[in-house]
Amino acid sequence: MRGHATAWILSVFFTALLFNPITAKAADYTEGAPGQPDLSGNGATPTNWNLTAGSNTLTGTTGNSGDTDIFHISIPAGMQVSEIKLNSYGAGFDLTFVGMKVGSTWPGDPNLDGLTNGWTHFNTSHVSTNILDDIVANSGGTSSAPLSGSDYTFWIQNATASTPTAYSLSFAVPEPTTLSALGLGGLALLSRRRRV
Repeated sequence: MRGHATAWILSVFFTALLFNPITAKAADYTEGAPGQPDLSGNGATPTNWNLTAGSNTLTGTTGNSGDTDIFHISIPAGMQVSEIKLNSYGAGFDLTFVGMKVGSTWPGDPNLDGLTNGWTHFNTSHVSTNILDDIVANSGGTSSAPLSGSDYTFWIQNATASTPTAYSLSFAVPEPTTLSALGLGGLALLSRRRRV
């Protein structure tokens, strides 16, 4: 009887792991918040942002007097960025440019040298959409989604807005599949023990 109760408890636990994955606290960056200064405007020294599992949100402004936001993301080993979702955009239908480059710096100007591994424009019509697909569609085949590896640098700029343009992007980094694999393995062991 005791073995059945233990098996039942373990099966509930592993099922919960499979269907209700633990959500990790993500690494958010809010430009200008305490301890999070204005995002760099220099491609040689971009702002570093280490992503974690979960939805990592970047909130910034661009577009006033050539204000560019250049930041380098680090993706944890074994993980990937599955989407970049535009959460909000505050400048109507003005277009904002986002470029992506593989590596931890951005040499040169993307408007002059064209050396990107993907780019797109976004505005209010893109709110709640995954712009990563658009970025990699303009990569000339040099990148694909989801983003894997470790280092990518992004350049965000709205050169047409006379006032600062506020935006918010979420970089989704799914949990590793090890918990799900562990859950499946546990369920398989339980079902095997019951047959014996």
